[in-house]
Amino acid sequence: MVVFREDEARERGFERARRYLAPREGTRGEREQALRVLHDLVDKLGPVVDAYPSWHPLVGQHDGRNPIQTPDEQCGYLGLDHTIHFAHGFVTCPYRGGAEQVITSVARINVPHGASLSADPIDAPLYNSGTEPVIVR
Repeated sequence: MVVFREDEARERGFERARRYLAPREGTRGEREQALRVLHDLVDKLGPVVDAYPSWHPLVGQHDGRNPIQTPDEQCGYLGLDHTIHFAHGFVTCPYRGGAEQVITSVARINVPHGASLSADPIDAPLYNSGTEPVIVR
């Protein structure tokens, strides 16, 4: 299926993520670093998306009668905050002390269809200087 005006959709998604993840109160250098990280995330994880199909490995662990399309506690994720979704992963920015909760919860999720999940901290200022960004893929 070809998306009408696919390039425009990609640009809108990237711009939404940039506005959300670049720390407003940060220095110019921090905002520039956040932009570099965002470009790297798009290169690694694909374009920004609004949601996933309910069968996607990132949301696959849920009650089949109530499909989930974005990662949350019902899928087994704990501590998600200030989250942007990409085609093949997401970045979440919990406040200090929250990254470990995200990483631990990801390790406990049983992923269907032989896929695997990983969660790693990102050493960059995303969303706010008080957050600990984590990439889940």
